[in-house]
Amino acid sequence: MRTRIGALVASLAALSLPGCSTGDNWVVGQWVLLAEDGKPGACHEFKKDGSFTTYTTSDCGGSADALLSGRWELKDTTKLALKRGNDLRAKLAVITEKTAERFVSRGAIAGALYRVGAGGAAEVLRKLDAQGLIKLKPLPPELGCRQLGLGLPEIRKLPIEKEPRMLRQKDQSLEYHASTTTGDPKVEKVVYAMQQETIEWIALHLTAEAFAPPGPEERVQGAIGKPGDTVATGTGQKRQHIAMWKSYCAQLRDTPNKDIDVTLFATTGERRGTLYVSENVVSNLWEEMKQMVKDPAAQSTDEDEEEETPAKADTKTPAKADAKKAAPAKADAKKAAPAKAAKKAAPSKKAAPSDDDDI
Repeated sequence: MRTRIGALVASLAALSLPGCSTGDNWVVGQWVLLAEDGKPGACHEFKKDGSFTTYTTSDCGGSADALLSGRWELKDTTKLALKRGNDLRAKLAVITEKTAERFVSRGAIAGALYRVGAGGAAEVLRKLDAQGLIKLKPLPPELGCRQLGLGLPEIRKLPIEKEPRMLRQKDQSLEYHASTTTGDPKVEKVVYAMQQETIEWIALHLTAEAFAPPGPEERVQGAIGKPGDTVATGTGQKRQHIAMWKSYCAQLRDTPNKDIDVTLFATTGERRGTLYVSENVVSNLWEEMKQMVKDPAAQSTDEDEEEETPAKADTKTPAKADAKKAAPAKADAKKAAPAKAAKKAAPSKKAAPSDDDDI
């Protein structure tokens, strides 16, 4: 009899532990986070003993992040308290929606969490993708994440790039290095633009082979989806298309799911282009680029090359347009079009772009 009473007391004590009451059982299990911006996030595993594990990726079988893992407790039906790593106090995730297979919260966890079943996290992500809920997809390593993750000491060992294509006038002060050993027939070289101890952006210079069907934009689109925005400038063979994406690197310098931007400048008629990848640096120029291409005076045409006269060129011009167009003659230099250092003659008074620029 005493044995039965002891067992009953032990059972009641277990139910009183944080995260272990009968009403709390619904949260026990593995959940994949879909962040509010549509990017898959970390997998969270809530255990019956009141502890939880946060994995570094959406794969619930991957490595755990000790600083993001800890203890959990449901305060009531709408508040999930999480005490992570070295935090002194628990933080609340306020639950705004809940079903057996999904709950939405804000605060300590922001986004929607989907229950992982027998098919694993990959099956959950496939379903979310099919429903159009995944808005951001990881950039393949070979399209910029691997190159962006190169360490500064390794970059500085690379040859100096003497004529880099620049994105703005002030980029003349950046330090440039280039790697021509890409191992990819579609990439001529990779140029690294650095500001002291920070990588501003990297540029993958595309070869003519990159424009073989389906073409560079379609290849990037096949990997990370349709671009968030596109603009075009110029006419004929000089017509240039600019496509802009938000994406992320699954692992970048020991940081999981690092947000990045991807910008493609492609002049298909000349089979030339550049793919820029940065940690949200180039995306700050998107609005300026979109306004720039609306200026009729800066449009490049097939006839521009014939109209350029070296005798009238200003050889003191510090930079030339890298976006297949130069800023108008009256434009403020600080608002100039994407540019690169020039040794050639500047455009004529029509501000036509040089014929060797990609963007």
